[in-house]
Amino acid sequence: MDDARGQLITFHLGKERYGINLNYVQEIIRPPVILKVPMTPEYFLGLANLRGEILPILDGRRKLQLPPNELSDSSRVVVLKLAQEKIGLLVDRMAEVVDLEGAVFEEIANAQVNTRLVSRVVRLPHTEELIMEIKPEGIFEKKLDQVSRGQKSFELTEVNESQEIAQENSSLEQLIGFKLGNEEFSLPIAAVQEIVRVPEIISKTPGLPAYVEGIITLRNNTLPIINLRLFLGLERKEYDEKTRIIVLNLSKEEGSYLFGLVTDEVTEVLRVQKSDIDDVPSYLANDAGELINGVCKLNSGQRLIYTLVPEKLLAESKLQLEAKNEAEQREVISELMSQENQFVIFGLDTGEYGVEIGNVQEIIHVPEITSIPQAPYFVEGIINLRGAILPVLNLRKKFNLQLNSEREAERIIVVDYQGLKLGLMVDTVREVLKINEKEIEKTPALLNDEIRQEFISGIAKINGGERLILLLDLKHVISREEKEQIEEALDIVQN
Repeated sequence: MDDARGQLITFHLGKERYGINLNYVQEIIRPPVILKVPMTPEYFLGLANLRGEILPILDGRRKLQLPPNELSDSSRVVVLKLAQEKIGLLVDRMAEVVDLEGAVFEEIANAQVNTRLVSRVVRLPHTEELIMEIKPEGIFEKKLDQVSRGQKSFELTEVNESQEIAQENSSLEQLIGFKLGNEEFSLPIAAVQEIVRVPEIISKTPGLPAYVEGIITLRNNTLPIINLRLFLGLERKEYDEKTRIIVLNLSKEEGSYLFGLVTDEVTEVLRVQKSDIDDVPSYLANDAGELINGVCKLNSGQRLIYTLVPEKLLAESKLQLEAKNEAEQREVISELMSQENQFVIFGLDTGEYGVEIGNVQEIIHVPEITSIPQAPYFVEGIINLRGAILPVLNLRKKFNLQLNSEREAERIIVVDYQGLKLGLMVDTVREVLKINEKEIEKTPALLNDEIRQEFISGIAKINGGERLILLLDLKHVISREEKEQIEEALDIVQN
């Protein structure tokens, strides 16, 4: 960097021309689809997929403290590499590659130029044009003293569940709720392996009942797909963006059975008191052949949800499903299962996020919320959840995102955070997804070292990286201090 040899690749940011040593430039690409990361500096645009590799994208203008600019046809991303790290730098337009031989180097005289990022001014021979040379190590710097994160790291302390919580859980049923037309149904969550969108290809198989849509391959497993509408004698409905397949995994002595149920819409994860589930009426039991074994009465009986028995569904469908009972195949499946985790996927602004399903107690519609004093700014208020007071966190506020104007699809994900039950308000809950460890990449070093986003535990690359999902580490979403503030605000309300 201090000699007069080498080449610079040059580009424009505003009225100025900048350059960076060609040795650090991997490639130049058009601006890709970018996944925003919350609670990051303005210059950090987000993450992109570069042929299956996670690439942080920085705004060159904001990084150099220049006024922001809209993307244009000339905008490009310069992909830089230092050691084993890669970063994309968004620039207004590319210029040319220049040779430094014969160039004159000058010290930076402008006090407004950030000398941590710009090393010197280059004056090319036979021209009066100046190029400001950028330090690659300045782009990749590990510490940003001027960026105040307001995010504290802390150690997770073990919290033992009390006997009271255990007794509460034993009296509750956890269900996946879904719709067929205007009717609501549910299945026990223990039987649900995952929830997926309808794939583009469903292979039709002759000789099967009309309600069997066909066969799909899901992570090396072949499973039949049952159209639950047709199976229950309802009218067929065209698939749309809300259509989901609930994948059931039923274990029997002879092996495990996998099959999928097409539903109009998966609505929520329910936790209901067993006392709120009535036996199915006798006339319905006769017609349904014990497929429906109960009716959940919610909102004082104003909302009814039928509970289905997966085993009866399997038996009555008369499908000749192949049991996975060969020792070698069981071993492969066991290995795959050990490498996979289930995540509840939700939308927030333009991004997708995931939390491990083991941390999720239930998912509910947004009821009336009562604001509380002396709570952190991101606490929307409290709700009454079956007689218990539940604080609700607005993740848009917590992540410094613009507030949502369309609230019809909003949901509250109920989680347990170190003994404190919290509700996380999100734009929409999309699916339950099983993600293999091989599909999860560690957060880029830039996020860990420079921006310190401890609440992101990893990035899931689905469909070869075409879809990126930020996986949240709940123990770092709020700090210990913020947890104490919430508990103090709750004490004021309760006392």
